[in-house]
Order: sequence, then structure tokens, then C-alpha cells
Amino acid sequence: MTTTPPGNEVAELLAKAEAHLLRVGHHRGYLYDEDRADNGDDLADIPVCSVGAVLAAAYGRPRYPSLYAERSDVVDAAITALAATVGEPIHVWNDAKGRQKRQVLKVFRDTAAGLKAVAV
Repeated sequence: MTTTPPGNEVAELLAKAEAHLLRVGHHRGYLYDEDRADNGDDLADIPVCSVGAVLAAAYGRPRYPSLYAERSDVVDAAITALAATVGEPIHVWNDAKGRQKRQVLKVFRDTAAGLKAVAV
């Protein structure tokens, strides 16, 4: 059964995702920089897209858990909240030509702030 997690929980995950993105860098086109992963770089240390940042914050790496692992409702809510902020699926917005890390970080901050404001 899927439940809607509290806004503060989602905001906390977005803050962790923002910190991860700030640390490793921004990537477009896939959850993470596949070339660096193929070269043996640790997934926890390579650039990620918006969704990859959320996944890394929740699961420790920018991948969805296996089919046999339990997915987090907080992850789904965070991705949905980001999409609501930008007005389209977050992966489409993230991958737009010219999208910059500073823009992605701002969306994470704005989305988290909006969730916290509603949760009060």
C-alpha cells in the first residue's frame, strides 16, 4: 500500500539530495555519468541527474533498488514534488539542453521550502 509521506520527510530527503548533487556534480541524460561508472568510479562519487540525486540520498547510490527490494514512498513523493515545481517530469526538465547545476539546486531548495511551509 502506498501512503503519502509527511512533507517534512520529503523536504529532508530533498535537502540530502541537494547536498549530494552539490558534492558530486550535475549530469544530464541518465541517472548518473555512465562513462565514469564504466571506468570504475564509485557510483556514490560521480555526477548525477535530479532523479539520481534523490536515489543516492535515499539508497546510497543513484539507482533504483532491485525488483526485490522495497521502494520508498518518500522517494516517489520527492520526485513527484520536483515535477510539480518545474511543471513537467523532472527527468525531462533536468535533461533540457543547457540545464545547469545551479538551476537544479534551486529547484531542490524551492521544492523543499514549499513542502516545509505546507507542513507547518
